[in-house]
Amino acid sequence: MSNTLDLDGVAAFLRAAEFCSFTRAAEALGTAQSLVSTRIKKLEEALGQLLLQRHPRLVRLTAEGERLLPAARELMAAHERARTSFQQVRSESASGSASRRWEPTLLPCWRVSPSTIHRW
Repeated sequence: MSNTLDLDGVAAFLRAAEFCSFTRAAEALGTAQSLVSTRIKKLEEALGQLLLQRHPRLVRLTAEGERLLPAARELMAAHERARTSFQQVRSESASGSASRRWEPTLLPCWRVSPSTIHRW
């Protein structure tokens, strides 16, 4: 089991679960079907769990995938909120409306461990 999760893998998992299809997930994500499949496989390897049952032209959530789905949605929503906040800070800084200039710095790299997901 890996110590980190790839957000692209989580996004691919969510789309595949939504559409029950790697092909339709890839179309929604604007990427190749093989990349969606690879990302989900890596996510499954990181978690040590099979998340999707693969059938010809169809995928279905496993019990583990069902359990992970709410946490994956929360993770991606939190990521989107953080991204929006960073963009707002950058925009305020560029327009001069921020009280002090924002400078990119070397910040700690936050990673989500599979054990954190399991606790959700």
